[in-house]
Amino acid sequence: MTDVTELAVHVVRPDSGATRIGPIPAKATADDLVESFRSFSTRLERQGVTCAIAAYDPDQEHLPLLPAEPARIAALIDHPVQGLDAPYPNLWDRLVAQHGLGTTDRVWRAAMAYRCTDDEATTLHAPQSSADTRFDSGLRLTLSALARGDQDVETAMRDIRRLAATWAAHQPTGSPVADTSGSIPEANVQG
Repeated sequence: MTDVTELAVHVVRPDSGATRIGPIPAKATADDLVESFRSFSTRLERQGVTCAIAAYDPDQEHLPLLPAEPARIAALIDHPVQGLDAPYPNLWDRLVAQHGLGTTDRVWRAAMAYRCTDDEATTLHAPQSSADTRFDSGLRLTLSALARGDQDVETAMRDIRRLAATWAAHQPTGSPVADTSGSIPEANVQG
């Protein structure tokens, strides 16, 4: 008989899509993940999800356990398989399941700040469109967390103000903010 030392959690969605998470070194950790994933069943996209603990199979693709490290989380936010827009359980769901809502909220905010700081450091003289893209991405993430109920209104407002301040700091000094309304400005004709 083989001694099972590493476990995995299998999450199967109603569309038959599946996510495996592992290796998980302790049964208590696997139990906590399953309990957390099942507790989200009141949300529409999570209804009908089944979760089970199984032996870790290194020949199968698994998502790893997540560290509560802002830099690592910041790097994964836009990841297609693990990120915020990934199928259930996405990055936020996995963080909550592993570390609890309080730690997840703290790490998530730090990750968002890290993303802005990292972007600013690598693109100090970035064109305006890059600042616009970062603002749009940050705003989308903040509003998505608010809509899911993962963030309260006050926290979302603080995040939006921070995003706006960062965006404004990247606008060329002395130049007008671009008009994206689609209207054609009137010509200043002197006769």
